[in-house]
Amino acid sequence: MSAITCVLDACSIINLIHIDEDEVLLKRLKHLDILICECVFKEVNANVYKRLYLDQTLSKDENAKQRKIIDQKINLFRGYQVSDNDIIEDLGEDIFSKVKELSKYFKNNGEFFSSVLCLYKSRCEPTKLFFHTDDFPAREEFSSFYKRQQIGYIEDTADLLLLLYRLDDDFKKNELDELLSKLFAQYASQASELIKKLQNYQLPQKLLRDRDKDLRKHLYVLKSELESYKFENFQKTKEFFFGKRRRYKGICDLLESFDLLSDLGGENNLVNKIAKIRRDLKQHSIYKL
Repeated sequence: MSAITCVLDACSIINLIHIDEDEVLLKRLKHLDILICECVFKEVNANVYKRLYLDQTLSKDENAKQRKIIDQKINLFRGYQVSDNDIIEDLGEDIFSKVKELSKYFKNNGEFFSSVLCLYKSRCEPTKLFFHTDDFPAREEFSSFYKRQQIGYIEDTADLLLLLYRLDDDFKKNELDELLSKLFAQYASQASELIKKLQNYQLPQKLLRDRDKDLRKHLYVLKSELESYKFENFQKTKEFFFGKRRRYKGICDLLESFDLLSDLGGENNLVNKIAKIRRDLKQHSIYKL
């Protein structure tokens, strides 16, 4: 078993599934001690097919074919699951309530249960531990908890690709660059499609009559950030629309359908990070044994 443990969140698993066309990348996970909590596996099954519905170029037959391919890839992750009962057996039935109190995070989602799993692993076995998630808001909320409890590191899918590249002699630099390019495209394609949807969106007559200045201002910010990949005010802009959901229901529905973009935040987001890594790899090498 590897001395490096990687706990994977749903967004990272879904990204890996969509960028790995021949399952070679997923099979390279054998170099690591991969762990996935029950909740995350359920979230993967609930969300992994959504990107197929957003792809308007797929025919019905091609969509069905892609679903079968995704099903096969999901099966590769089944063996990495850790049940809640295993954690409860070693740490007690109150472990989940204890972590909520320690972290001040009270949502019962994949990020929370993954963090419980990370705490469990860090206390039961000596290991270098990484929690890989592409959910920027969750990373921000759990960062101090991981440092305070000395659990390990919170990283993203780009970091995971770099780690796999370093550990695998057969993993070539051009393959790494291609996978990073595909990861970038997952976000870029959604950003482009959402821009088109927003441009074609017909504002309800009531909003047109009201001459809603706040609406126009926030729509401008939203489109600008999607075009520039900066996302500095993306979360705040989303909060504005969702805070008045009844009034801006159409826009909220659009934003929800492009859930991948909801995980981004700040100028140093994953999209810009991937671009920087690709530039750096052209100038610098990663030392391998």
